[in-house]
Amino acid sequence: MHQPEQFHGKYQITTEERARRLAAVRYGVATVGLEGLKVSPEVEEIHQRYAAGDLTEDEFHEQVMQGKAV
Repeated sequence: MHQPEQFHGKYQITTEERARRLAAVRYGVATVGLEGLKVSPEVEEIHQRYAAGDLTEDEFHEQVMQGKAV
């Protein structure tokens, strides 16, 4: 039996998109770690909101670039 597509977050992203976003966030955090840096709790919260579908990619980048993530 085929289950209906599930949507997540404010922007109703698909489960597939949610997994893609989570993988991208994890990759970014790992890359920063390889450079000897650590992601701040504020950035982690923005990452989680993006992965959950509560931010668009543009909103995600805007919040990080505006210093809300420092």
